Amino acid sequence: MPHTWSASQPLSIQLADDTQLASPLGQVGDSALIAALTSENERLAAALAYSDTRHRRLVATCPLPIYSLDREGRVTDANQAAADLTGRTVNELLGTSFRELVAPEDLECVNAAFESSMTGDAPADIECRLVRPTGERRFVQLTRAPIESNGEIVGVQGIGRDLTEERAREAQFRRVERMASVAPLLSGVCHELNNPLTSIKSFAEFLLLDERSPEDQEALEIVAREAERAAKIVSDLRVVARQSQEAASTSVMVDLNEIVAQAVAARRSTLEASSIEVQLDLAPDLIHAWAVRPQIEQVLAHLLTNATQAMRHQTEPRCITLSTYPGDLGVVLQVADTGPGIRGEDQNRIFDPFWTTKEPGEGTGLGLSLVNSIVTDHGGRIRVDSDIGAGATFIVELPAAEEAPTVAGPSEAQVAARRSLRVLVVDDEAAIRASLTRYLERRGHAVEQADEGGAALGLLDASTGQASFDVIVADLRMPGLDGQRFVAKLRQRSDGLEHRVIFITGDAESPDVEQFLRDSGAPVVWKPFELAEVAQIVEAHAGMSVQ
Repeated sequence: MPHTWSASQPLSIQLADDTQLASPLGQVGDSALIAALTSENERLAAALAYSDTRHRRLVATCPLPIYSLDREGRVTDANQAAADLTGRTVNELLGTSFRELVAPEDLECVNAAFESSMTGDAPADIECRLVRPTGERRFVQLTRAPIESNGEIVGVQGIGRDLTEERAREAQFRRVERMASVAPLLSGVCHELNNPLTSIKSFAEFLLLDERSPEDQEALEIVAREAERAAKIVSDLRVVARQSQEAASTSVMVDLNEIVAQAVAARRSTLEASSIEVQLDLAPDLIHAWAVRPQIEQVLAHLLTNATQAMRHQTEPRCITLSTYPGDLGVVLQVADTGPGIRGEDQNRIFDPFWTTKEPGEGTGLGLSLVNSIVTDHGGRIRVDSDIGAGATFIVELPAAEEAPTVAGPSEAQVAARRSLRVLVVDDEAAIRASLTRYLERRGHAVEQADEGGAALGLLDASTGQASFDVIVADLRMPGLDGQRFVAKLRQRSDGLEHRVIFITGDAESPDVEQFLRDSGAPVVWKPFELAEVAQIVEAHAGMSVQ
C-alpha cells in the first residue's frame, strides 16, 4: 500500500549535516520549515559549486593533457596542456574530432581503442602520434576511461603524456650504441683507404703541375676528381665515427646568412638544371653563430643535396626554401623542400648511419648522420618536420657567438724570407713518402725519408754535426716506432726537435690519440691531403712566408 502521512504524525527531515527537523506540522509553521529546507539547499548548492570550481581549477592547471570526447569522438572538454600538445587553442580544440588530430598511420589503432572504450571494455594505454597544424608530429601516450551517465556510456575521458622528447633521447641513445659498435671498424677502414687515396691524389696533383697533352690532362683531372670524391666519403666516415672531429679545426664567428648565400650561388646552375626554384628568407641583422665554418658549410651542402635528391622524381612545384631566424638556442637554419615528404616511421631513422631510402648507388646513407654528428658536436640540435605529400623541413639550431675570437697578427718568423728547408718525411707508405718528397723538392727543399720512427732516429743521429732538420713530417700510425713514441724519444734529446714535428694521419683516432695531439700542440694534416696544403704548413711551421 502507498505510504500516507497524517498531520498527527511528526515530520522528520534529515539534513546533510545530520541535523534533524522533527515536529508535528501544527507545532512548526510552514514558513519555518520551508526556510530551513531552502537554507540547506543553498548550502548544498554552494558546496557543489565549490567542488566543481576546485575540480575545474585542478584540471585546467594540470601539466598533463586532459580531455573528454562525446559519442562521436568530438572533444567536449580539454585543458590548456591538451591544447598546447595539439598546437591549437582550447576553443579551436573543442568540437574537433580526434580523427582530425591523429596521424593517418595511427588512426586505425586509435579508432579501435575509442570503440573499445565506448563498449565498456577495460582499455589499455596506447601510444600514437598527433599532428599539429604545422605538420609537426608529437608522440603521446593516452590513458582513457568511459564516461557513464544513468548507466549508459556517453563518451570517453582521458589523460595524455607527451613522449616526444623521451623518444628522441631513446633514438639518440640507440644511435650512440650503434656507433660504438661500428666505430672500430670505421677507424680501420679509414686508415686502409686513406693511404692509397693519398698516394693517388698526390701523384695526380704532382703530374698536373706540368703541361701535358689534352688527353693526358683530361685523364689526370678525372683521376684527381674521382680520388677527391672517394676521399670525401672517407672523410664522412671519419666524422661519423665521432672519434676524431677535425682536431685542427677552430670555432669562429660565422654569418649564417653569408654561408647560405654563398652555398646557393655555388649551386645555382645545378639547381636551375634540375628546375628547382630557390627562395631565401634570411633574417636581417641575424646574430652570428659560434661554429667551425667548413663544417657548417658541409651541413648546408648535405641538406641541399638531400632536398634536391628528394625532388628528383617530383613534378612541379620544385622549390627549396632556406630560412634563418633567431631561436631559443641562438640561431636557426631551416631548409624546406616540396618533395614527397618522409614517412612517420622513417623519421626516427633518417639520422642513423648507412640508413637510406635511396636506390642502390644513389647514396651512402652517411649525409644526414654526418649532419647530426656535426650539429650535436657544436652543442646544437636538429630535427625534421614532415608529412607525406607535404615536403620535409630540417631545422638546425646552433649556439650564438658571444664575442669575437682574438686574431693574432703575423709574427716576425712568419714573414721571414723564403728559403730552402731541410725536411724529414717519416711514413711507412712508400708512395706517400715519394709524392711528398718530389713535391717539396720541386719547391726547393732538401728532403730525406724514413719508413718508421726508429729509422728516423737513426737519420737524426747520423746527421750530428750537420744542419738540423727544420721540419719533421711524421705519420702517427706506423709499424715499429709509431708517431707517439717517436715524439717521446725526441723529447729525450736536447735539440728541441719535438717542436718541429707536423703529424699526418688518416685514422678516426681514439680519445687517447686526440688528447695526445692536443697536448703536443703540433699541426695535424688529415689524409688524404693536398700536396700544396702540406707544403704550406711545412713552410709556415718553419717560420717562412707561405707563397
